[in-house]
Amino acid sequence: MSIKVSDYTIYTPVNDILSLLRIETADNGVLLFDSIKQTGSNFMTNCPFHKGGKERKPSFGISKDGECHCFACGWSSSSFEVFVSAVFGYEDNGEFGRAWLLKHLSSIFQERQPIEITFKRGNQKSEKVTISEAELDEYRYTHPYLYQRGLTDELILRFDIGYDPKRLCVTFPVKDLEGDVVFVATRSVNSKFFTLPEGENKPVYGAYLFRSGEYSTCVITEAFFDSLTLWKYGIPSVALMGTGSSYQLEILKKLPVRHYIIGLDPDEAGKRGDNRIRKALTGYKLLSKYTLPEGTDINDLGDKILSLQPVLV
Repeated sequence: MSIKVSDYTIYTPVNDILSLLRIETADNGVLLFDSIKQTGSNFMTNCPFHKGGKERKPSFGISKDGECHCFACGWSSSSFEVFVSAVFGYEDNGEFGRAWLLKHLSSIFQERQPIEITFKRGNQKSEKVTISEAELDEYRYTHPYLYQRGLTDELILRFDIGYDPKRLCVTFPVKDLEGDVVFVATRSVNSKFFTLPEGENKPVYGAYLFRSGEYSTCVITEAFFDSLTLWKYGIPSVALMGTGSSYQLEILKKLPVRHYIIGLDPDEAGKRGDNRIRKALTGYKLLSKYTLPEGTDINDLGDKILSLQPVLV
């Protein structure tokens, strides 16, 4: 889908725009567009203009060109800008909607660029060193601790999570953007002790999954278990293995992700990381964040994360 707004063409998928509208209108006490279905190049969702946006069967159609029509109440417009204005309660021939779309989307998605990501390797070795399958085979064991932390067999297999019986620690193979394992991080099953390589630019855990452009939204987390918890509930995510370096932020900036949700821990280190992410990505990506209860992280919340609504930042 592409929408012409003034002199700009916005390529953002309808479901992403509706999700953003849901976030911005959540303060009104009603979550709009809670069902979005694609049929061919068109979309069907809950009409925001009757039954308080809570109709049981979606009746509101949006075409690939941004034309809108409700098959239940009859509301219609050939202009997506007018639709956005109306969602916010304006009858202004689309002026507010036009400004909203340009503010949030035009500077980021005005032109669709080919996916080409290159990075200087900084102080890394000139030749990439990868971990062999033989070494990974040494860690392909399970441990009750993995299930205690909420992992499933599917997650363990997908991310190749293992256990080192010699060092009594969980193993996390970390891949670069090409999908090659460049190091194995560990976490003791008896303490909170992590090991990560020193003196190298660390990749973003899980970033290789986003290079194809399959996922338009991504949650940024600190820890492996936080990211894995989100994937468990179908929410795409990455982990910084900390609060983010300049090298990692550059990776996030160049990935073909439209919307990042900041999900760092609500402590002082997490707040500093939050500020660094905003400074680095504002103007390049849509940004929102989870407001987590004090003293918790995403892994602590489990399925309660599904009820959290990100807020724009």
